[in-house]
Amino acid sequence: MKKFLTTTVIGIGAFAASSAMAASVSQGTGYAIGANGYDLFSYTDLTNPVPPSEATFLRENGTLTAVDAITYRPNTGGFFAYKNEGNRVFSVDVNSGALTEVAVAMGSAADGQNNAGAPVETTTRNIGFDFNNALDAARVVSKNDENLVFFPTPTRDPAEVIRANDLFYVSDDANAGENPSIFANAYTNAVPQDQVNADTQVQYVLDSDLDIVATLGNNSGELRTLGQLLVDGSALDFSDVGGFDILSPASDDNLGLALLNVDGMSNLYSFELPGMAGDIEATFVSTFGRGFGSFTVAANDTMPSPAPVPLPASALLLAAGLGGFGALRKFRKH
Repeated sequence: MKKFLTTTVIGIGAFAASSAMAASVSQGTGYAIGANGYDLFSYTDLTNPVPPSEATFLRENGTLTAVDAITYRPNTGGFFAYKNEGNRVFSVDVNSGALTEVAVAMGSAADGQNNAGAPVETTTRNIGFDFNNALDAARVVSKNDENLVFFPTPTRDPAEVIRANDLFYVSDDANAGENPSIFANAYTNAVPQDQVNADTQVQYVLDSDLDIVATLGNNSGELRTLGQLLVDGSALDFSDVGGFDILSPASDDNLGLALLNVDGMSNLYSFELPGMAGDIEATFVSTFGRGFGSFTVAANDTMPSPAPVPLPASALLLAAGLGGFGALRKFRKH
């Protein structure tokens, strides 16, 4: 059963530097992964997403391959995907759907790191994946509280995945003692590394059991509650299906975009990221349909244009059926 909690948060100084909103939904192109993980849909007009009559199938060495999360890398204009099975990271060619393995989580967290000795892995498909643009490294979080960091080349050579401290609500938080259910994360200032205002960068997360927005203190694993997402004054009751990203036409110009499963539909919502704690008023943008498992967005002037491959009618029906099945099988609410 969900708990609807609102709290006041203190001591997050970076929020005070947040600027007035200027970013708009029309400035971004979105990418969504079907809940089955095999197909990639692109949306150049997020306010009027075309029904999924076209998709780019994801393939590794020509073999259809499912992934669980996708993210955009502002520093290079590239895309990466994370696959829970095998804990693998791929670069993604959004034009062809080609996946190229770049890292595999292996072994355990090393001495001197948080969670030393813990396996470097995730144990659920409910994954959030987004780049810390000040460091040009990506954080992987899971509904099972896992907290990993992916270092691509040339940040690390070879590319590497490490494990940081598991996620938890801090002792003075309104949700202290609650088991987190974090399935999505996103960093502000999603611009190339040399343009990032690191002093104001914040990582936001979504908790599907508490229906709240919180902040994550990176490797510390510390979660601090902000409040609920509201639409027309009413709290959103969202599941752990979908994704969350932040559109940043410039550093300190940030718009939250969340593709959330509400009442069985994948709906896109936009919201400002205020310089204060408390509930966040969101705006309904559009309905994507059913069964999307991950979402990322990039500013239109920094990203490549994908070339979707038309699907035969029979394949569309299969993809839709698999998507619904995958959502029920792997993303069932507790």
